[in-house]
Amino acid sequence: MKLHLLENRNIGSYATFGSYWDKGETTQETFRLTDGRGQSIPVQTEIAARWPDGSVKWARHTADARRLGSHAEVLPGEAAAPERAIRVDECPDGWRIGAGQVTLTVCRAGSDCLAADVCLDGRQRVSRIAPVFLLERRTQHPDGEDIRVRRIPIRVETAEIECAGPLECVVRYTGCYDAPDARMPFVIRMYVGLDAGDIRFDHTFVYHGVEERDFLKGMGLRFHAPLSGAAYNHHVKFVTDAGVFHEPAILMESRIPRTGSAMKEVQLRGGNLSFPAGTPEAELAERVAADLPVWNRYALTQLTADSWALQKRTRPGRCMLNCRYGRRTDGAMAVSGEDGGVMLASRDFWQRHPAGLEAEALGSGEAVCTVWFHSPEAQAYDFRHYDDRAYPYSNYEGFEWYGASADGIAATSQCSLMLVSGHPCDAELRAFSAAVQKPAVYVASPEEYHAKRALGQWSLPCTENEAERSLESVMAGAITFYQGQIEQRRWYGLFDYGDFMHSYDPFRHTWKYDVGGCAWQNTELAPTYWLWLYFLRTGREDVFSLAEAMSRHASETDIYHTGPMKGIGSRHNVRHWGCSCKEPRVSMAGHHRPMLYLTGDRRIGDVLDEVVCAAASLDNVPFYHSGTAEYPVPNVRTGPDWSSLVSNWMTAHERHLDEGCLNRILRGIEGISKAPMRLGSGPAFDFDPQTGRMTYIGEQKRGIHLTLCMGAVQVWMETADAYDHALFKDMLAELGQAYLMTEEERAAAYGDYAKGKNYSMDYVAGALAAFGAKHTGNAELARRAWHTLLLASPRRYTDTPFAGDVYAQTADGTPLTEHDWVSTNYVSQWCLNVIVCLELIREYLPSLQEADRIAAIPANIGK
Repeated sequence: MKLHLLENRNIGSYATFGSYWDKGETTQETFRLTDGRGQSIPVQTEIAARWPDGSVKWARHTADARRLGSHAEVLPGEAAAPERAIRVDECPDGWRIGAGQVTLTVCRAGSDCLAADVCLDGRQRVSRIAPVFLLERRTQHPDGEDIRVRRIPIRVETAEIECAGPLECVVRYTGCYDAPDARMPFVIRMYVGLDAGDIRFDHTFVYHGVEERDFLKGMGLRFHAPLSGAAYNHHVKFVTDAGVFHEPAILMESRIPRTGSAMKEVQLRGGNLSFPAGTPEAELAERVAADLPVWNRYALTQLTADSWALQKRTRPGRCMLNCRYGRRTDGAMAVSGEDGGVMLASRDFWQRHPAGLEAEALGSGEAVCTVWFHSPEAQAYDFRHYDDRAYPYSNYEGFEWYGASADGIAATSQCSLMLVSGHPCDAELRAFSAAVQKPAVYVASPEEYHAKRALGQWSLPCTENEAERSLESVMAGAITFYQGQIEQRRWYGLFDYGDFMHSYDPFRHTWKYDVGGCAWQNTELAPTYWLWLYFLRTGREDVFSLAEAMSRHASETDIYHTGPMKGIGSRHNVRHWGCSCKEPRVSMAGHHRPMLYLTGDRRIGDVLDEVVCAAASLDNVPFYHSGTAEYPVPNVRTGPDWSSLVSNWMTAHERHLDEGCLNRILRGIEGISKAPMRLGSGPAFDFDPQTGRMTYIGEQKRGIHLTLCMGAVQVWMETADAYDHALFKDMLAELGQAYLMTEEERAAAYGDYAKGKNYSMDYVAGALAAFGAKHTGNAELARRAWHTLLLASPRRYTDTPFAGDVYAQTADGTPLTEHDWVSTNYVSQWCLNVIVCLELIREYLPSLQEADRIAAIPANIGK
């Protein structure tokens, strides 16, 4: 498989990427890697997924991107051996990792730190690395509210070498921020690469507190950095949108005795002041330094997406002086002494505000540097719901009972540490920052993924005729529109960044951020699938970044990671955890499999293991109860409930060859196949979470569109293909055909079984109908599939969809745009279905003139 570096991505040190292989293509577990010139590059490989026959489906590779460059090829075979390899040796305090230039000690479980004695070329640059957590506890009293902020002790409960390869060592820690009556779990990974110089961290925080009482005040990672030499040779730098800010702890400029500007100029050029002992220059420097303020603390805080402030002070108890302000900073700093120090950077710094960078004790022999994922300079994060009741009828929230709960939701943040010799120049700090913000991503071409049908059925861009070009233009416009909305509407923040909003209010010229089930999308109608498949077909880096951010958010904040609802997610709401509908379709593995396999992201792997628990957790959700003894968890709909469980089980089976998960899939198919309309029956079946058995309990008068529109079609098609399941393919084709039948045709085919069912939002069935048409050779069904998609086309609203209607402009003249007809449900599903139909039934697409005629037909398409 040939790979290339995505544009606008930066080579830092090590990169992890995936390769995809056809069923039976290779069973070899070792792979070799070559660069663009055909030179062999050392690579470290793990098998990420397998086909049912045991052959390799996806492999995860890690290599030094500095050696790899912009192009690579992966082939089965023996990997080139590195000149030296990482060593991991047990020691009294834990493990000693030797990674070439970098050595460090991994602390054992029971410690209050992650790592110690981090050295570059034998010189200690970091003495200690530890998480830090500040809890704000509010207590209500008759006289008011008592607010106290406490630094919470940490407890590392497990520390394991998750991967000890020749090129990269990964350490996984679990533990908690151990507050009284509020144990906040964490998962932290540390990545150490051979001769990398940098160390990467993934920090996952899980909220487990009382929302009315426990508020997040501060959270981050802290690095103790020894600094050599005099305090005036201790420097700090910050990357900002106003240039690189640079100051020494003591700025060597004095009025009496007068020093002039020579010493200051040396400092601000990044040099060290050095004076021979006993000389007049040395005496002068000592006198001057003793009578100048020592700026010991610098703090950069990105409070909002549009505001950062940099402040400094001399010592605790003194005021903070304002150094500089700006709009957005990427979040990178350097702290160094005479012979070196550290650079630190936090990914998506301003996007995931409120974030911060802090250097304390800069004038001492050991600076304390903190990367704040939630800055304590900001207001404490409030996990409470917006009200103490639900609004199911007026505001489209789930049920009458109150179901808002943040207990078990998470957020994952990333940062990097770079060890340096000397004072890093501005260019070095900027390059480091860029590599953290936009790290290297290696992918194959859309044509190569498409030829192997990686990740299901999807099409390459089609531009052979006017009708195809029109569809492509609309889909490209949809991406551009949402990119603009993220920025225009400021869809940013630690617990929000990556998500879209659900429904638009043209009267207020805003998305319905405050209207119950119409606010945050929370994977409703599978925008994740839309974005990931659009990336696969186009290879666009900007689309990859959209999908990556959405998966990072939705896999953490929209899902419960602990507690009775572990593995289940929350439906769309004003708060991501606010709706009383707790469903597996929000959390299913299919949303994030592309990110796992394309990037090898280990945290996503954790989440996809967690969601396997969803089947058992349904017993704790009132919606799924019936009270019968034999089947305690009925009312599981074929879609989106069972389809989501199938996604989880299929992913677990391909990753771990878990035969229990495969058997649950097969038993479910068998049970559903016995129903009169098979997948069209129900839609609710009795369900046994232990065995996966689905038992027909009759027909219900429910909307069938929910069966298809939450990603079920994509899950089912890929499952049927992976297991080459002929019966299941027939069942899919049958449902695709039944959905687009007229009521008379359904009555003739199924009698009373189809009576009273609501087959609304026909366009969500386009892809499944296309599958049915392809599977059975039914040309009329193919034409119906296109008709229903073109009837729902955004061109029914305007000849130039997504061009944007300007309703106002900002003070600087930037236009503010909207579409009064838009909803993310509609856009996600329409684009997703078009992507599949262009693959399966492209030859049946009518002309542009006919397509526009169809789009002009009056219809209630449903959104």
